[in-house]
Amino acid sequence: MSISQDRRPVVVMDMPAPTRFAVLGPLVVERVGSANVGGRQRALLDALLVDLGQIVSVPRLTRWIWPEAAPTNPRNAVQVLVGRLRQQLGLGIRMAETPALITDGAGYRLVLDENCCDLLRFERLVRDACRTADQAVRAALVAEAMGLWRGRPFDGMLSPAGDAAVTAARQRVQRLYTDMERLDVAATTIPFQGRAVPLRGKLRIPQVRPDAALRPRVTAALAGCAELGQAVLVRAPAGFGKSTALAQWAATRPAGSVGWVSLDDGDNDPSRLWLHVAHALGVGDVPGTQPGSRQFLDAMLDGLEAGCGTRWLVLDDYHRVTNPDIHADLAQVLDLLPATVGMVIASRGEPGLPLARLRASRRLREVGIDLLRFTAPEALELLDRGFGVDATDSRVARSADRADGWAVGLCLLGLALRDRAPGEVSEPAFDCQSEFLGYLDTEVLDRLPPRILSFLLATCVLDRLAAPLCDAVAAIDDGAALLDQLRRLNLFVIDVNRDAGWFRYHHVFASALRARLERDNSALIPVLHRRASSWYAAHGHPDDAISHAFAGGDNASAVRLVSGEFANRYRAGHVVTLAAWLRALPDEAAVVDPGLALGAVLLFHEVGDLRERERWQRNEAAHGADVMPIEDREKWHLLNRTVRRLETGDVHGAVRDGQAALALGAPGGFADTAWWLTACRSMLARALFFSRRLPEARKQLVDAGRNRSEHFTHRVTLPALRGLIAGMLGEHEEAAALSGEAQELLDRLQTSGVFRLTTEARLLTAVLSLERNDPANARHILARIVESPAWPHPDLPVQALVVGLLCRAEHALGNDGPARRWLAELAATLQACHGAELLTSLHAELEKLLGPALTAGDPLTERERSVLRLLRGTLTLPEIANELWVSPNTVKTHVRAIYRKLEVTSRSELRDR
Repeated sequence: MSISQDRRPVVVMDMPAPTRFAVLGPLVVERVGSANVGGRQRALLDALLVDLGQIVSVPRLTRWIWPEAAPTNPRNAVQVLVGRLRQQLGLGIRMAETPALITDGAGYRLVLDENCCDLLRFERLVRDACRTADQAVRAALVAEAMGLWRGRPFDGMLSPAGDAAVTAARQRVQRLYTDMERLDVAATTIPFQGRAVPLRGKLRIPQVRPDAALRPRVTAALAGCAELGQAVLVRAPAGFGKSTALAQWAATRPAGSVGWVSLDDGDNDPSRLWLHVAHALGVGDVPGTQPGSRQFLDAMLDGLEAGCGTRWLVLDDYHRVTNPDIHADLAQVLDLLPATVGMVIASRGEPGLPLARLRASRRLREVGIDLLRFTAPEALELLDRGFGVDATDSRVARSADRADGWAVGLCLLGLALRDRAPGEVSEPAFDCQSEFLGYLDTEVLDRLPPRILSFLLATCVLDRLAAPLCDAVAAIDDGAALLDQLRRLNLFVIDVNRDAGWFRYHHVFASALRARLERDNSALIPVLHRRASSWYAAHGHPDDAISHAFAGGDNASAVRLVSGEFANRYRAGHVVTLAAWLRALPDEAAVVDPGLALGAVLLFHEVGDLRERERWQRNEAAHGADVMPIEDREKWHLLNRTVRRLETGDVHGAVRDGQAALALGAPGGFADTAWWLTACRSMLARALFFSRRLPEARKQLVDAGRNRSEHFTHRVTLPALRGLIAGMLGEHEEAAALSGEAQELLDRLQTSGVFRLTTEARLLTAVLSLERNDPANARHILARIVESPAWPHPDLPVQALVVGLLCRAEHALGNDGPARRWLAELAATLQACHGAELLTSLHAELEKLLGPALTAGDPLTERERSVLRLLRGTLTLPEIANELWVSPNTVKTHVRAIYRKLEVTSRSELRDR
């Protein structure tokens, strides 16, 4: 059983002697008989396990057990708890292979061996694997060690303020895990099949060419800005040498102290980005958690706090990241950044971070175009050192001046002039970057050998280059020799991972090549992309294969590739990437793969993108009949109708269709029967829940759990819904346990954008808060739902339940005005619901407390009159919110109430009254 941060009691499982302790994940204790270790005994056990085998002093145990106020006689109080723990867990006299809790000098010591503790066995297996030279034996040892992992070590254990014992213990284990990863044994992947692996090329610091211009002025300025515990934003347009300047700065730092991530469009998937960030920081992966989840980020920060990993992290090309969820997570990481770690963010534009707040807190330093711009002496040195151009020629100096310090412009100028005789040097008349590109086209590309130019144009569609890939795309067999020739010619080829043979073109140079290709041979572009897609697909790079299939207009291949990736990625929770791919597919995709179309309908239902869901559902309905058996279509449509009826509030119809879908079973040929049955049962359980048929709903959820679906939404939904039912039935202990389970899974998984998923878990927490007489916390949690950009909730009954609970919370806080307004909204929502007996009962209960809901003609409150005065002006709703110091959603609530009371439907009608 997992242990949450409130130190819920750990259930001690009935197992043969001796007592066993598992700490590689949430704490599990196995012991003959039944026991329940909670409260202060649980805190005592935590402290002893974290310092396993070491003497833990009485003062330190006192801080763990009584963090706020110590007892009058701490020694006696600890001794009493030790005695009880010994009795409950059989930790008496030490014998061979028997655990014992020993009094040792001024403290206590928990003594275990590897037969009693998974951590000790893990340590021994890793040591043996590192020592043996036999690959088969090593693989077996690693596989056994990995089988012991169940999640983050010591999960759920909380040390008192200022005590870093838990963090230090986790890092000791993490270092062992890293040692094991370095063994490079295939068995290390067995427990984590399907987990993303970082691309090492993205983590390499770009190599600075020996002939690159040295810029001590810029390096010194970066060194002066870069302070540990802070962030540095390096912002300038393309081609101003941000990456090169940072690589030169990194070369001045101690070896291994700088981590680097080269970002691309694929890093808008939080799972992918944060996995690479953790590896760049030297913390590594966090087994048992989804990269990008709250639990993953917490573990990464714990590792940095404990002194593991690098001292600096560079995020290069951050302008490629547009996902607001990533911006929010990075802002939080910056807020919690340890004083021993610094971060550098390089971007072409202003990133979506709270820059004003970071500036005000003096945690952000900035480097801009003024510093990166080449001075006149630096420009001439670059031309001389990098291209052998005579920098003493006045015409060269005047041309360099017109580059205005733009690094790429100077390089283009150097390429154009390096093979000219002194008398051939002309003075190009260009004053902006676009004109530089024109100059590149006529003065550089036109002068290249046809063989080289043809290769450049054929491979410019690629984001990264490797000889075999270039051979396939350009239809040649000497790609390696041509790449080597480009590097020697200094034609903007940048090492990505030279050891593995990966390179890329400079972004500006690639843009110029693509413009040339578009102008001269646009018909070749889709052909090149399709060749790239085929090569990537054949070599196990599905993301790149799909990207090039889209770019090449090869919709049939895109559908096939996305369909092949859909099941595993959907099950693992990679909804951001999947949603982006599905949005890019044309309507005809439903004809090619109706199964994918139906999966897309359910995915967009979960993420709340109703427009895309309707598109896929419409096209599947129009085209799916030709390729799917009638009986299978009816099964899918029954499930979809259950979903749609819940959305519109037809609870009776949802129960009927859900029962019919479950009775028919999974569609023929559908591989994941567990997913299908769990989806049917969970949808039916929702409908039964709102019908107030709670025991029936609970039975469906219990049966769904037996299906053992590994889909990420089911893993959260089932405990959340069961907890809601337990809360409504007054079974608060079970509800609290299920709430902890659902929240732990939410923390472990990457669930950004899945509004339905987070709403159910938050509703359960709000119900528990109300039952515990904590209406303020309930209101806070429910407000997070209402203030979400995805509100109102797509499911009408869920929306009504949120509103009803907000009404109850406001009333409990003595705020009858807001409570009455929420009651009125509940009454309006219920008019569209049919058979929602749970909500009808809730409404009747609230009316007894508050009286009938407000109707048209009721007087305006003082706050509503303030809003009305501003509504009759020209301010927008967000501007009104700023004026009144409230949230925009609060203003919207007031506006709805005003319209209802004054019987109007628009601001123009208000102004006319």
